[in-house]
Amino acid sequence: MKTAVDCGQCGTGNRDGARFCRGCGQALARRCASCGAELIPDSQFCDGCGTPVDATMPSDASTPEAGTAVRKTVTVLFADLGGSTGFGERTDAEVSRQVLAQYHALL
Repeated sequence: MKTAVDCGQCGTGNRDGARFCRGCGQALARRCASCGAELIPDSQFCDGCGTPVDATMPSDASTPEAGTAVRKTVTVLFADLGGSTGFGERTDAEVSRQVLAQYHALL
């Protein structure tokens, strides 16, 4: 069995992809995908480089090879409703919401 991650608590070797130590049950450290810094369990951002935690990987995961990246084309639509700000200022918030909801339903 390949033991790529050693538990910081008990020193037990764990397999690739393990999230918890097989020896003591301790959560294995996650590392930042951007800079490799060890993350505190409840971190939302890396305190080393500021990368969001959901962009992180377990400490034993390898970085993806350059050939595995995928470029995707996306289409973004932005529409501004002329006069909607003034309309919202002149009318009750609930009325404004109902009118805009009807407009969006028609779209």
